[in-house]
Amino acid sequence: MPIVKLADRKQNVSIRMVRSLSDMKELGPDWDALVNHYGHSPWYLRPFMERYMDLAIRERGDPVIIALTVAGRLEGFVAATPKSYHGLKYLKSFYAGALTQDLVCNPEYRDVFLTAILDCAFGDLRCQFLELFLPAESECLQSLSSRSQSEGFSILQQPHFPHAVIPVEASLDEFLRDRGRPKLGKEMRRTERILDELGDWEVRTLQVSTPDAREGISKVEAVSWKDAWHERTGIADRDLPVILDCAGPASVVDPLFSARVWFLELDGEPVAYTVVLQYKDTAFFAKNSYDNEFRKASPGVFLRNFVIREMFLQKSITKIDFLTALGVHDRWGPSIEMRTRVLIARKGWVIPLVRLGQSRVGSTLVNVLSRIVPHSS
Repeated sequence: MPIVKLADRKQNVSIRMVRSLSDMKELGPDWDALVNHYGHSPWYLRPFMERYMDLAIRERGDPVIIALTVAGRLEGFVAATPKSYHGLKYLKSFYAGALTQDLVCNPEYRDVFLTAILDCAFGDLRCQFLELFLPAESECLQSLSSRSQSEGFSILQQPHFPHAVIPVEASLDEFLRDRGRPKLGKEMRRTERILDELGDWEVRTLQVSTPDAREGISKVEAVSWKDAWHERTGIADRDLPVILDCAGPASVVDPLFSARVWFLELDGEPVAYTVVLQYKDTAFFAKNSYDNEFRKASPGVFLRNFVIREMFLQKSITKIDFLTALGVHDRWGPSIEMRTRVLIARKGWVIPLVRLGQSRVGSTLVNVLSRIVPHSS
């Protein structure tokens, strides 16, 4: 059963700490409605959240959802995972890096929600510090800073994991001219000539949830440059299976979400794909790959060029988000937006953390926490 605490008797505000999928279902039918009202990306939609929670539990993690309810109605939540390092316990955002999420909360209850997060992390869960990852434009950052300081904690905010975005405001040609990137059309025509020499080619699009889409993606992944990398490093792609499994259910429960895949096919066989998740007015370029045999023809770049042109033709799209900021994105002249890493610590634990030294996991946290001010004496 979830831990339930009364946070404000007058407003009938309660805080729940949810630790299992069955308890998550008890939060009621308001989940996706809350995400749609205050969220900006699809990863917190129930199908994705349930799948990532299940993965974390299977990997022997202990994820927790800190949820705020008012008169029984869900008005805010954040997902995080308790972790331990050298006997020090800390709470870390469930999503980080490319999947960084804002806190989902009704602004009317933001302060009480942020206070509840601190109370749960440092009280109920007995953590020594809290590590959150938020968009740089998050309205929670200033409130989180003031609430932390008023509660007697030290806090540090630093830039984290940039991502490239393209505003879809005019035509693509106008955008490229403004950004000093007028040669995209020539680049596409050059690739088209190379593809013409290789065989008959076409671009087609499918719903991600269809069997043909899954088969095409699997074919490309099997001969992708990433396949050798995964084998060499032993690091599996956790996100692609989640997208394939959750895109269909998410589309059913949420009319603001859709997931499509574009294939570049040569003689009837896929040689590259790009998966785009559209949520509200943003197109997230979530996954892509290409057949390594055809890398000299740049099929992945060609296909992304094609899909970007398609996005500029859709009136419902106002922004393209690549989720990461890689060198390959520079060709489109995107804007670079930052996320923010927030570290909150008990003042008395800052100095002990510094003494942990330069270790594999702790070094980054140690280096950062050593700069948190003020330190307790």
